[in-house]
Amino acid sequence: MVGHQSLAIELLTGVIATAPRWLGRSRIAISLCGLIATSVFLLPSSFFLLPSAMTNESDPNLQIEVQRLHKLTVYARWLTVILLWISVGSLSIWSLRHEIDLWFENFTWAAVRYGLYFHRWPTLGLVLCLGMTLVVLRQSRNVRGFREREKQRLEQQVRRIRQQGPSHPLWKWVCKDLQ
Repeated sequence: MVGHQSLAIELLTGVIATAPRWLGRSRIAISLCGLIATSVFLLPSSFFLLPSAMTNESDPNLQIEVQRLHKLTVYARWLTVILLWISVGSLSIWSLRHEIDLWFENFTWAAVRYGLYFHRWPTLGLVLCLGMTLVVLRQSRNVRGFREREKQRLEQQVRRIRQQGPSHPLWKWVCKDLQ
């Protein structure tokens, strides 16, 4: 059974590494989506784990590239949140401007509740902006370093970027200066 599991992990690792070649021109869009949603919400995180035999501690550039990739993903997450607040958040607040004016005149929790209840689209926009901000705050908690699972996922992603070379959209930001 253990042999079958390691074979399945190697097969899945190979499939993930070669997937961009199958997709042709749409790989740029998929890479950008992967950059924005780095945590890959559609697949379980165990899907991206490397077998322990594949980790390479002797490569000093790998750790530098992992740090660059992590920094790039954090910046992309915050850029997404900022753009979301500029577009959806500002439109939502603008749609609620009359309600907000009433809240400043006479503040009651009932006025807030009814104002948000009867303006569902702006409320949904604000909830989306607040939710994404909280998610990014939660994911940017790596003050004490990476968890082992996240470190392995980032190492595997760096290996895929290296394998594809300069044709990968993230190559010039992650690997270019170290080659």
